[in-house]
Amino acid sequence: MVSLKAQQTDDNSASPETFADLAGTSISFAHDDDNQIAILEIEQPRGRYIRPVVVRSGGDTVIDGVIAVQTKADSEPVTHDTSTVSSAEIHVAPAEGVA
Repeated sequence: MVSLKAQQTDDNSASPETFADLAGTSISFAHDDDNQIAILEIEQPRGRYIRPVVVRSGGDTVIDGVIAVQTKADSEPVTHDTSTVSSAEIHVAPAEGVA
């Protein structure tokens, strides 16, 4: 399995110790979910700095990249096609805690 989660901090030192998981933001997908993407959207984060974290639990998973986009949309995101998106979550102002 592979998981993607979000972390935040108000400290711009980028030291790993200063980042905390955002509660409920961990999404998991299988090593063999080829040619798909996982989307994790964070709305109104409480911390100033947000980062994505990819966690691999064994296997030979290839991560082609991570894209982070800062937005302030006035409407919900579009519906994604399940043949290309393995999972998607949106979190509004998540608290710190176990992802």
